[in-house]
Amino acid sequence: MPPTPSTPRGRLAGLGLILLLVALAVLRSHAGTRLDGYTVDEPWHIVAGVSYLRTGDFRLNPEHPPLSKLAVAAAIPDDFKLRPLAPLSEKSQERELVEETMYFDNDSRGTQAAARVGMWTFHAVLLVLLGLALWQAFGLAWAAGTLAFLAIEPTVGAHLPVVMTDLPLALCFGLAAVCAGLLASQWRWRWVVSCGVAVGLALGSKHSALAGVAGMAAVLAVAALWGLRQGGLRTMAARMAKLGVAALLALVVLWAQYGFRFNAG
Repeated sequence: MPPTPSTPRGRLAGLGLILLLVALAVLRSHAGTRLDGYTVDEPWHIVAGVSYLRTGDFRLNPEHPPLSKLAVAAAIPDDFKLRPLAPLSEKSQERELVEETMYFDNDSRGTQAAARVGMWTFHAVLLVLLGLALWQAFGLAWAAGTLAFLAIEPTVGAHLPVVMTDLPLALCFGLAAVCAGLLASQWRWRWVVSCGVAVGLALGSKHSALAGVAGMAAVLAVAALWGLRQGGLRTMAARMAKLGVAALLALVVLWAQYGFRFNAG
């Protein structure tokens, strides 16, 4: 008989299946994008991310949160050169700075190769986490089916190696939504932590996550208030406290991406 998901062998087999599907998604993406060049904003995000990581200065590209830029910066070689940051008053000056840094001062092809590895790794981690969350929420069949669909979906494959904010937002917000559903159904501390971290990652992916997070918070608030009918005032208060912890954790995760010191002028 095949192992069931509730046994150690079953859990190990399920984890292996998730890792296999994510690996196949990356391999399929590599085959389909091996001849692709940079998108128009990738040099901007790469240079900004390296600047964030090395200097703690977030002046470049501040309109986008830093998560994907920090992720790719960790994969960029140490010999990547940065220009000193001069006062910038126009976005055209900023674009000129980052493009000259990429194409005049550095090996742009070598940097792209490193960036692609960094983004494949980053997105693969998010896909694995999403698969594990879906397994907990709906079962292994739904998790495997979702990952299999994402592995063959052409838009996802095209974005897996690209230094942009759209796919990180989709994956982080999907992870946050699943964790929020688990929190609303079980109210266990592990889902409080998972939901808080996932929401913080979603907010760090792209500013448009705010709208989705607001809707998610409203649904969770209703679920917490419903505790008044299910278990009385104490149950409702406990749920509201857990939501507060999750919200605080989300802010800490977001703020940590800025090194706990960013101030927008």
